[in-house]
Amino acid sequence: MRGKSTLFSAVVVPFITLILWKGKQQHCFYKSHFREEKKIKGNLFWLLLLILSSSAFAVVNDYRFSGTIDSITGGSGSVLNVNTFSGHFVYDSGSGWYSGGDGVANYYFVSFSAILSGPGITMNYPESTFTRKDVQIRNRASEYSDWISFFADNWTPTPGSQTKIFRIDLSDYDKTVFPGSPLFPPLPTSLNLSDFESRAFMVKDHQYQFNGTVTNMTLVPEPATVLLFGLGITLLRRKK
Repeated sequence: MRGKSTLFSAVVVPFITLILWKGKQQHCFYKSHFREEKKIKGNLFWLLLLILSSSAFAVVNDYRFSGTIDSITGGSGSVLNVNTFSGHFVYDSGSGWYSGGDGVANYYFVSFSAILSGPGITMNYPESTFTRKDVQIRNRASEYSDWISFFADNWTPTPGSQTKIFRIDLSDYDKTVFPGSPLFPPLPTSLNLSDFESRAFMVKDHQYQFNGTVTNMTLVPEPATVLLFGLGITLLRRKK
């Protein structure tokens, strides 16, 4: 897997370097635009410095996902029409674990939402209806599979109160996603759905339980990165 920091170094930094070099060449031929070029290059420098500074503290990953429902238990009526799901989840790879050991680590889950739909029915599951969120990574040499699980429920101390559950379980049977067997496996800086052989989705809502398969998962670009590319394209167009 390739982290955001690697992508930034390999793509964004050379891109900005090219822009600054072109600005210098343009200045040599069009001295009348010197002040404008200097201002633009100055703005790019400070924007780059801001992004580098912010990325050193946290890497927040926002993924959009979707898939198909494979089975429904306890359902009746229009609930049986549910056949697809979609949503998003956010985790911070810069956060530290809060419990674990022996190849297991639990991290805080930032946010999520899910929508289940089908002909004549839509069911929404915002995070506000859940009281506990958790990301767990298991990477034990003694087990046949590594996996990362995004889990939420509405647990309370009252027995039998767990009536809602959301989870996405991504299993790596060939053990290539999380190398080694550290005591506390770290959160990955990025996820690639094709790296996982099993991509299970589940939502439980009181007596209903929906089981499905995640078929698509896309990382949403950070606003700062989008702004940087947009600024670079605008600059190149102005030069033309």
